[in-house]
Amino acid sequence: MTIALILFSCKEEKKITTISLRESECRIVTGETRKLTCTYTPFDVDVPLVRWTSSDPDVVQIVNANELECEINGGRVGNAMITCTELSSGNNLQATCYVEVFPGTQFTTEQISIEKGKHVALSEYISGSTSDIILGIWK
Repeated sequence: MTIALILFSCKEEKKITTISLRESECRIVTGETRKLTCTYTPFDVDVPLVRWTSSDPDVVQIVNANELECEINGGRVGNAMITCTELSSGNNLQATCYVEVFPGTQFTTEQISIEKGKHVALSEYISGSTSDIILGIWK
């Protein structure tokens, strides 16, 4: 007599259902490097395989990418879309970050003239946000 034992598993394999980037948009200056991070749900699945791409590598280059993070670098002034595509689940899930690249500006004492007892306020893009910079009172 031969007895065959066949086992079936009713446990459904969990797949990633959503991915997102921590930032949906960012601003950087030319030459600046910024890290983008991909998150996913559900959290109790294996780390997904992802691919990072830039819509315009002349504006924003992907300089280093691993499982869930990539470093981008501002090339020339302009804008580009960074896309993270999840490849593990077969669902072709994507998340994007719109990146604007601005020119970096440096000021020297030869470029700025401040009268004694006065101050000057400059509005300049500084790594991540537009800020007002108070240079203080010239003594």
